[in-house]
Amino acid sequence: MPRIFEEGFTGFNGHEHQKATGLGLYMTKQVLDSLNLNISIKSQIEQGTQVFITPQK
Repeated sequence: MPRIFEEGFTGFNGHEHQKATGLGLYMTKQVLDSLNLNISIKSQIEQGTQVFITPQK
């Protein structure tokens, strides 16, 4: 999942007929970087996804 924060990246989410810009997580990361915060994501198939926002060290 290293590309999920790249501008324009869209992954397969089961909604292939819906339009996507790939800007959501990119813009989120830009804002969090400006606030000196990190974002990381842990995802497991059939388990779910966790999003972590932590202070930069």
